[in-house]
Amino acid sequence: MKKDNFQVYKIIFTPENENLISRVYEAYNSQIELTNSLKTILEISTKNFSYDKVKQISNENNGNHFICVCVFNNKIVSTFTHIFDFASNEIYLNEALTHKSFQGKGFGTMFYKQIIADFFKKANIKDICATAKTDAGRKFLQNLGFMPNSNPLSYGGNSILYSPNNSSYKFKLRIETLNELCPERKFDNAPNVDIYNTEISKAILNGTYNEHQMVELFKKAQMVYRKRRTTRTLKKVVPCKKPTTSTLSNLHFTMKAPIGLDDDFSSSEIDYNLQRLAQAKNNNGKQ
Repeated sequence: MKKDNFQVYKIIFTPENENLISRVYEAYNSQIELTNSLKTILEISTKNFSYDKVKQISNENNGNHFICVCVFNNKIVSTFTHIFDFASNEIYLNEALTHKSFQGKGFGTMFYKQIIADFFKKANIKDICATAKTDAGRKFLQNLGFMPNSNPLSYGGNSILYSPNNSSYKFKLRIETLNELCPERKFDNAPNVDIYNTEISKAILNGTYNEHQMVELFKKAQMVYRKRRTTRTLKKVVPCKKPTTSTLSNLHFTMKAPIGLDDDFSSSEIDYNLQRLAQAKNNNGKQ
């Protein structure tokens, strides 16, 4: 097969690109050959793509941030949708699709290896994480080298691919311990568990595994991650304004720590505090 028959295009999720993304999914589902006009638009989108723009979009959009469109013989074979997480400086693979007519032939794995190489070369990220929801998804991640997610600063998911320069992560913990620390991560379908457990067993046997110490470090790192996400969320949701005088000087507002790594709790906390403010005003009027 000729190398020219394989292309990877990139699109950032912006309002201007909504129509283009719709056309991509239509072409993927119907498996019609790409028209010259659509190919030209995809080439322009890819030329204008940069990871700096993705990071900028991530400040404004809590949803998907960019999609990689994989083409073979003028047909869209696979699409990979991603989220960039500023708090952990990692990319989250949110959706991986390979058309049924190309499944089981290695196309998805081949394309994503190419995409991964681009991430670590140009995006300046620490790692990629993903969630395996099916056995097929687990096998896909396993073939790529994903391991159970032991990163306390991770966006989410049950699997993680480390940077080639950071293959041995210092927060490796037993799966049972990770289940307790991160109940929101589902390790039942995690890839390469046997390899992961073998590495833990070797560390236990040679006396280099100190679970109590690593758990404490893990919890501290989680708090750092939560603080980063909370700070950025509050800046987005509650812009700073010049303080005004109020008769309610004894009413204090606090933000409670989130339960899980991925909880976006700022909105519910703000609603809660607004209710307290309204109640305080009510009580003040009755006095």
